[in-house]
Amino acid sequence: TVKGENGKDGISLNGADGTIGLNGKDGASATIGVKAGQPGLNGADGTTQPRLTVGDDEVATLNDGLNFAGNQGDVIAKKLNDTLTVKGGLANDSDASAANLRVDSESGELVVKLAKELTNLTSATFTNTAGTQTVVNGGGVTITPTAGSGKAPVSLTETGLNNGGNQITNVASGGDVDTNAANIGDVKKAVNATKVEVEAGKNVQVNSRAGTDGHTIYTVATTNDLDVNSVTAGDTKVNTNGVTVGDEVNLTKDGLTVGDVSITTGGINAGGNKITGVAAGDISANSTDAVNGSQLYAIQQQASAHSSVVAGDNVVVTTGTNDKGGVEYKVATAKEVAFDKTTIGSVVTDSGSNKITGLANGDVSASSSDAVNGSQLYNNAKSVADALGGDSSVDANGNVTAPTYTITKTDGSTVTTNSVGGALNYFNREVVKPITFAADDGSHDAQLGTTVHVKGDGKNISTAVKGNTLTISMTDTPEFSSVTTGNTTMSSQGIVVKGGENGDVSLTANGLNNGGNRITNVAGGVENNDAATVGQVKSMGNALNNRISEVDSKARAGIAGALATAGLYQAYLPGHSMVAVGAGTYRGENALAIGVSRISDNGKIGVKLSGMSTSQGDVGGSVSVGYQW
Repeated sequence: TVKGENGKDGISLNGADGTIGLNGKDGASATIGVKAGQPGLNGADGTTQPRLTVGDDEVATLNDGLNFAGNQGDVIAKKLNDTLTVKGGLANDSDASAANLRVDSESGELVVKLAKELTNLTSATFTNTAGTQTVVNGGGVTITPTAGSGKAPVSLTETGLNNGGNQITNVASGGDVDTNAANIGDVKKAVNATKVEVEAGKNVQVNSRAGTDGHTIYTVATTNDLDVNSVTAGDTKVNTNGVTVGDEVNLTKDGLTVGDVSITTGGINAGGNKITGVAAGDISANSTDAVNGSQLYAIQQQASAHSSVVAGDNVVVTTGTNDKGGVEYKVATAKEVAFDKTTIGSVVTDSGSNKITGLANGDVSASSSDAVNGSQLYNNAKSVADALGGDSSVDANGNVTAPTYTITKTDGSTVTTNSVGGALNYFNREVVKPITFAADDGSHDAQLGTTVHVKGDGKNISTAVKGNTLTISMTDTPEFSSVTTGNTTMSSQGIVVKGGENGDVSLTANGLNNGGNRITNVAGGVENNDAATVGQVKSMGNALNNRISEVDSKARAGIAGALATAGLYQAYLPGHSMVAVGAGTYRGENALAIGVSRISDNGKIGVKLSGMSTSQGDVGGSVSVGYQW
């Protein structure tokens, strides 16, 4: 213990706890000690270092300091007496103003704030990565596209909006107010109000496809399967009773009738006409073939050589005298004949099956008297069934089954009929129904074949018809009193965006009111007068720090090189030479030097050549000549 002048303790040393006690002249006292304290400015978290203490307080040193942090980036540690530079990228003092900035102390932080209402700004320039530039100044806003893009600038000034030939997008509907601007949706609604809908009725199908310009093309055709009461084509008529061709040909379920000739289930009636083209039938005891005239003539000639001719089955013999005075026998078929089977060429008549087979196709025409066969009758019936559609077919008896037609009416309901006439009747009822064109105000019923006029407003909207295309267009220079999209309104006064937390944002002839919001998503500046982003400022600071660090390393390496070169030993005896190697180090950087020197024989002239290389990869050299006397 050291006593003071007054005999009281002044300084006391306590070896037990390693403290020093101090008593002041005014009675104030303090205890100085050492403890494991804070790690210091550059110490790692969780570590300690010895600290002097005064009472309970730790004593800081010059190696301690402060940490500085921003919204992003690394924390900057600065020792006491070190300088922290806070700077921007603006070079000219006259271009800077603090009028829109302030610094507030909030919860232990210094918060730099930008005014909600910016004032006294000359201009602001924004440039994106593609080179598109937006300039906001007292004259308005100008957006200049990337050079070479072929697009015109867009500007909003006190004289109005020059949209550079671009679309105006995200425009709210004009609603029901006539003076409001219309967006494309309003135009489409107007177009849809004139929409034509074509619905298929019975026996009709409707197909649609998009035209080249987006309009709808409708193709109306009959269905593959028709359900009608009757079909008439020229003199040919098909109905539920069968098929008729003019007044002579009738095909029914009972058979085919052509004039007086008929082929029915009861047989063939030639109507008093000859059957021509009959091939010679077999003449034998068992033959049932039909014979032709030439065969009968041959029989007649043979019979004349016999004394008698006896009539057999189906034959009539008449006896007379010929011009020679001989007996003449006239042999003819009986008026009523009965054969079990006849074969004429490929034509076979068989009483067992009651069929005539092998009959060739007869001519079918208005003047034809040929017999027709079963395949012709089937094909006739098949063509009728195919023409009728509606799943009509030919049954095993050659009859045409009734078709079934389903017609969808304009109201969406369906109706089914088994006749062409009924189908056409339903179809006609639907076709004559008008097409109703409805608008926001009023409607119009238009019959097919009439004209519906689609007109523009004479100002911003116009219509034109070219070919089969109706085009509704908006003028390239529409005129609107104002355009409102959500909270954003664009008028002759400028642009106003309402609803912001800090207030409305407006861009008028008086400039930009940013509503107390940050200006974000700004492209990095390129030209000297471009605005710089926070990222660019930080990047420049980091680059400068890196550059300073690099310069410092190279400077220390250069000093090491100078030391290595300066330390080279050199020749000093007349007529002698020397090669020397030297090394140098300075603050963590190293260098190696090599030198060659020579003294003249008379000792008056000396020459020295040296070179060095640093740990930073830099090299250097020097040469010198000296004269001494």
